[in-house]
Amino acid sequence: MKQRVRRAWIAMKARVDFPNTKDYKNYGGRGITYDPRYKKFPPFYADVGDPPTLEHTLDRIDTDGDYVPGNMRWATRLEQARNKRNTIYAEIDGVIKPLAEWAEEYGIPYGNVIGRLHIGWSKENAVSIPVKVIIPRKRAKRKGMRLLYTIGTETKSFAQWCAHYNIHTYQFKQRMLEGQDPLTALTTPWGINITGYKGVSWDRRKNLYRATIHTKDARWEKCFKTAEEAGRAYLKIKQEGIPPPQIIENKTGFTGVSWVDKKQKYRARIEIKGKRVDLGYYKTAEEAHTAYLERKAL
Repeated sequence: MKQRVRRAWIAMKARVDFPNTKDYKNYGGRGITYDPRYKKFPPFYADVGDPPTLEHTLDRIDTDGDYVPGNMRWATRLEQARNKRNTIYAEIDGVIKPLAEWAEEYGIPYGNVIGRLHIGWSKENAVSIPVKVIIPRKRAKRKGMRLLYTIGTETKSFAQWCAHYNIHTYQFKQRMLEGQDPLTALTTPWGINITGYKGVSWDRRKNLYRATIHTKDARWEKCFKTAEEAGRAYLKIKQEGIPPPQIIENKTGFTGVSWVDKKQKYRARIEIKGKRVDLGYYKTAEEAHTAYLERKAL
């Protein structure tokens, strides 16, 4: 075991002291160093001792800290994998753990947890809500899989839960994507604005709250991080009126003409009955503008 510790000591010094080593950029290159006493092996060995098993390797508790007493331990590969600079942590009931540990504790695949975070779920809901349970279909002719939702002690299929609470399946899916728990998503009546603000809805593609106002002649919408901000913006625009559209200056100096880098030419484009129509590519902006005017005169 002592030889194993000596190899770990040599590797530690190489990562910190020698720029030519492969991992120097992640250690010495970031300013990581070690206790001056560790230039010799005996003080290092006295502080870390022998690893418990052959599966344990040297690890720093604080990945941004130095190799000093109190910040070193022998850890397994799994423990080291969950103690990196890019490790995601979550706090539930005042306890902070790596997200992977919470997922393991609640019995949810880590890939599912990451997927939930990407669509806007909170970390707590992502690891604590057991949404989908996959079991084989009972019918022997069908070899597919069936998705079941468990709420409390009851387990039913997706469609059965929607039929039980008389809610449309699409509405249920939308609410689940917004991070609601299954029971709330099922029991909130259809048609109720779940954001709590008039004119505000959740845009699941952008993961933002969208405020929208429609009139006979115009439409205004804008996205915000919180429902409160969207609600205030809606009321302000409702009182002041929809602002006029912003006029964007054409860098070419000609209406209906734009520069296309890919083709290195000027493009003429016109809008007819709400649809954009390309009129072709030209060497000069003047030629493109002439084509635009001729089409507009028709």
